[in-house]
Amino acid sequence: MRVFLAALSFASLIALTTTVVGSEEIAVITTDTKQKTVLYRHSHALVIGIDNYTGGWPVLRQARADAMAIAAELDRHGFSVKVVTDSDMVLDKAAIKNLIDDFIYGPGTKPDSRLLIWFAGHGHTIDGEGYIVPQNAPHPEAGPIEHRPLVEAQFRRHSLSLRDFGGYMRETRAKHVLAIFDSCFGGTVFDVTRSATGYDITTAAATGQVRQFVSSGDAEQEVSDDGLFRKLFIDAIDGSDAEADTNKDGLLTATELGRYLTFKVTSYKGSTQTPRYGRMRERALDRGEFVFKLSTGQAVAKAPPKSESFRAPTATASASDPLFARRGSGTSLYFITDRQRDKDPRIVGFTGDRGQKLTVGKTIVRSPTFWDRILSGAASRSSSDTPVFDGLAIVEPEDLLTALPSELDRSLQYPKQVLVYLHGYNVSFDDAFLRGAQLTLRVGFDGPTFVYSWPSTGSIVRYLEDFERANAAGSLFARFIDWLVRRTEVEAVNVIAQGMGGKILLSAVDAWKRADDLTKQKIGHLIFIAPDVDRDVFASSLADRQGVGRSATLYVANNDRALAASKALLGQARAGDLEDGHPLIIKNVETVDISSVGSDFFATGSASPLSNSLALSDVSLVLRGRAKTAGRLPVFERVDTASGSYWRWKGLGSQSR
Repeated sequence: MRVFLAALSFASLIALTTTVVGSEEIAVITTDTKQKTVLYRHSHALVIGIDNYTGGWPVLRQARADAMAIAAELDRHGFSVKVVTDSDMVLDKAAIKNLIDDFIYGPGTKPDSRLLIWFAGHGHTIDGEGYIVPQNAPHPEAGPIEHRPLVEAQFRRHSLSLRDFGGYMRETRAKHVLAIFDSCFGGTVFDVTRSATGYDITTAAATGQVRQFVSSGDAEQEVSDDGLFRKLFIDAIDGSDAEADTNKDGLLTATELGRYLTFKVTSYKGSTQTPRYGRMRERALDRGEFVFKLSTGQAVAKAPPKSESFRAPTATASASDPLFARRGSGTSLYFITDRQRDKDPRIVGFTGDRGQKLTVGKTIVRSPTFWDRILSGAASRSSSDTPVFDGLAIVEPEDLLTALPSELDRSLQYPKQVLVYLHGYNVSFDDAFLRGAQLTLRVGFDGPTFVYSWPSTGSIVRYLEDFERANAAGSLFARFIDWLVRRTEVEAVNVIAQGMGGKILLSAVDAWKRADDLTKQKIGHLIFIAPDVDRDVFASSLADRQGVGRSATLYVANNDRALAASKALLGQARAGDLEDGHPLIIKNVETVDISSVGSDFFATGSASPLSNSLALSDVSLVLRGRAKTAGRLPVFERVDTASGSYWRWKGLGSQSR
């Protein structure tokens, strides 16, 4: 299909061929042997950019600006750079092949070198084969449909397939090669990387050969022509965004780069643009790891803005503490976490690392009064935007058991019920606690609320680590809930799980199926918001809940960015997403498509106040026992399919892929 991307031009900056000799030696201390190992003695880069296409392809807009920025950055990294754009010559197939020939059979003959190839122009995919599109290649979908076979044949003839490109990767004797395509296509040359490895520089990574690839988008996508991919690439390799260097060793591997670009681009673009990265499908050429050396001491994290801090001095509370005796001024908000405690004993804080035990804490949360907002300078905010926390203390489990009965009795709308919130990936402890507070206020839950904060790394690019931690968190969460229902008078535990938190809740549901009736009967409403769970696994688990939960509701959205990144990385359809325009439909599970609202509707600043209010009103109605969507709110319309029926939020209009 047609794709857009940011092409490259270099003529206005330097001459066609630069004379910088990339001969700076780069050495590292390997993590396994702790010995100094020379990575490279030579670094060379070939940059090809095409702006003005013929043959029915759209003209690109931001070629030259991107080219200057990329070239300058590679030059700073010690690369000898050769750059050619369509302003220098006609870049047809023959010209591109000649450029690659000269590069592979020239600088590419040095075994102690690294090569970087950057191509920016159009890409295309036919029958699973990716193609680099030269300047004059005809568009295979142009002209009358009866002429398509002939036009497609001409396209293949005048384009460079990734299979052909793979031949060059086998020919070069360079140790490490990284090819970056600022274009969208599928291809058979490389395997998409889906492991959590590739951070550390072992002896094998330093000495083994490797051919690695990154593309700015997948097949059948349109890459934005706004310079985002170029900007993120530079942020990563110049060390200005600390998120890219996952293990903080001052070295950026191609795997770290690919993971960073995948999650950063999808955090901006959602499912419309999902970069791919991986290695060549040959054992002898997938052992090493391409490396950039970062500028030390200059990296600054550029993660999305986090919540304001509400940490308070640590105080071990007891049942006699005034904090437990407050009535009428707010709602009890507990946190349960197996995160590691902050090293500063003066604060109640937790890191992204796993701790040795569960820690319990408590505060009182309330909506801000007029004077609260005046004093905080937030007089114009809505009353639910900035929760007020009255105290925060670590408590002993036995104190929780002592305080909970009276709190369960005080609830007017949800007597003897609790609400539990499970957050998704890339959430710090502070963010989790703030989201839990916002949630309990916005849905009007007046009983005790528990924020179960599993040890997410709080990093947008460490998805796979969060994925593994969420897998491990399910059994511990299930045991905590079992302990709660057996040791207290609670009659219903309602759970809201967002994103990757859905994986934890689903694991707990499977565990509760094997529990006795006491636990099953006390599980209340199960609410999954855009669950980041394999679609088939989710359906299999919830198809027969075996009496677990009073109801199950599945909110799905086609614009959830975390799900887009997850699908791109894992290659599996997600339960919280739509496939072919429709959501997952499961018997005895209410499925609601909230694409027009967005799946992050109780996160700070995520949607309009109207959509926030309506969406949270619907969640509130589910918690109050109106589990059937029919007649719940007038914004829903029923959609009937061959697989069954689901409900779609008409709300504020649809947002298609």
